[in-house]
Amino acid sequence: MAKNGGYSAAINNGGAFNSTRGASIGRNDTSVATAKDAGNDFASFLGPLPPFTGRQRAEEQFSRETWDMPDKYADEVQFLNHVLDFFIIDQADFWCSKILPWAKTDSLHFQWNVWKFDRTIADIEPHQGVPRLVTSSRSSRSSSLIRRGLAFMIEHGFYNTDQGRETFALNLKQITDAVHTTCYSDVLHSLLQCNQYYTEWNRKFGGGTRQADVLAQERRRWSIVSKSSRGLYLLDADLKREFRREGVVPNCWVWPDRMSVYLHMVPEEEVDYSRRGPGAYQALASGKVPSSFRGLPVYTSYPLDTDFNGAPISLLERNRQIGEWFYITPQDEAIAIFSAAHDDFIPITYAEALANAHVTETVARTMATEKRAVDAAKAVLAGADPADAGAIAAAEADLVAKKAALAAKGPNILIFRPFQTWRMASCLLLKAGSELGNTFHGHHDMQLQNDAIRKIMVGHYTFYSRAVVKNEKLVSVVEDVFANEYISGEGIRFFEPGDGEHSFQSHWTQQTIGTKECDRSLLAFATTMKTAEIKALPCAIDLLGDFPDQVRANISSTQTVKESKDIVKELKLAQLRPMREGESTTYLKNMMTLNTVMFRGHTKRKAKEGQFRDTNLGKGHWGANIYPGCAAHRTGQSGDGFLRHMDYKTTLE
Repeated sequence: MAKNGGYSAAINNGGAFNSTRGASIGRNDTSVATAKDAGNDFASFLGPLPPFTGRQRAEEQFSRETWDMPDKYADEVQFLNHVLDFFIIDQADFWCSKILPWAKTDSLHFQWNVWKFDRTIADIEPHQGVPRLVTSSRSSRSSSLIRRGLAFMIEHGFYNTDQGRETFALNLKQITDAVHTTCYSDVLHSLLQCNQYYTEWNRKFGGGTRQADVLAQERRRWSIVSKSSRGLYLLDADLKREFRREGVVPNCWVWPDRMSVYLHMVPEEEVDYSRRGPGAYQALASGKVPSSFRGLPVYTSYPLDTDFNGAPISLLERNRQIGEWFYITPQDEAIAIFSAAHDDFIPITYAEALANAHVTETVARTMATEKRAVDAAKAVLAGADPADAGAIAAAEADLVAKKAALAAKGPNILIFRPFQTWRMASCLLLKAGSELGNTFHGHHDMQLQNDAIRKIMVGHYTFYSRAVVKNEKLVSVVEDVFANEYISGEGIRFFEPGDGEHSFQSHWTQQTIGTKECDRSLLAFATTMKTAEIKALPCAIDLLGDFPDQVRANISSTQTVKESKDIVKELKLAQLRPMREGESTTYLKNMMTLNTVMFRGHTKRKAKEGQFRDTNLGKGHWGANIYPGCAAHRTGQSGDGFLRHMDYKTTLE
């Protein structure tokens, strides 16, 4: 007896029609019949819909009457050459050929001595007098090579194909590139982590003893490349003077890549025909970055692409925090401060600052009378008869009056913005060569093994290497000379008092301060200080009341706000002290500690029924040239030059 098809079975038995029992529908030969739907029996006659893969076409379901010429080539694809996503570092060999040259060694441990002969002046010596002896010192240092290794694995069957043999050769090339990249990174890491002789010298002898001189050199060199067209020229002359003091003649620069492009394309004297002549067009059209500056060769440090997180790593770039402080009084309707997030001056009213101010116990006691009056007015309003509109209106008017009285007699408010975070790039000036140090390497070993059980070929390569800086006087790490990007912290939104979602404590606990996830910038504190006392404060103050040890050592005395201890207690900042001391002298930090040093910020002040006027110039890292649009000039994003010089002197307090 003939076997019924899927359609007959659906009619005779009332079962679901299974299309897979008949002819195959296109490529969907794995279709499964669906259960009968109580409200719809179409599937019993038409069969279930085949699974939709997102790539089905009508021609896969229905027959065609004719075929076109392109159909012949539908399954024929011209195979292009392999695209090698390889990141071969061929432009970074200067690290191990020029800066710290290669040196092969068979030793694993090595040691060297550093002799120091002190400079002195000959004494006045009478006949038969006793002379003073010259002095010298010697220190011994040591280091060890580090063993590193990489391996690859390839299956024998795949190796016997052309593509497999090509993969084998490229794996060897990949390991070669990894060895070079590792050594290049080690050289830069050693240069940045060695003892920064010139930085330490300037901390001890280069600063003043006044509180206004705090971090003077750091502020002067902060983004000096974008502050002025002559900024880098002044920096070059200043650094060479420091080297001459130690009898050293530097022979090269190392710049981060974006800084090199900026200095080549942004200055008008580089691309303006009237200033440079025919070379201006060549500078724009050639695309070549200059390889020298003021007689010294310039090497460009490019970020290293690794397979750890996909993001390129540039050791010469890091996030850095700076700070500013402001104040507002009850007599001010508002102040306007610069916001890098808006790239403009944004007003802040006294009422807004007061609403977001932390009120310490000391300030609360002075405000108790006015605050009790406001609380009493609130209680009257809450207890008013809802049906008595007149009573409610009177209570509301009284509450407004009491709040106005509180605001009129309210405290002065200090506004701190200590966590302004920028992505800063640094550069190196050095005397490259074996006198500075070497990249030691040795014991290279490559082993190939065949696993007959799994039919796998394994290659394992190991080597020893270490980049060593022998003389720290031959290198100067010039920190934070170019701003790459604004991160956060220079806006106009307040951290709210308490421990809520937008409080300082919440953001600190979640470690979002100093990242793009943090949209808060300002800390407001009510103070008992009079306006004259605030104006008399030095331009530099510290959120903790005292400066870090390396800064405080040169200052004769420290003046700060009255409620500094209450501020530390309110924000629970005591644990910041050991953290900022431990990370203060290292370039590559384990973590970015919160900044506490702040400088007086540029302020536009508006008295009641008055106009905004500039009352305070910026004394911080960005200086006095602050204006709408300057954020783009700071990072070179505008493309039309350096920071513009501003003249605000005529309207200052």
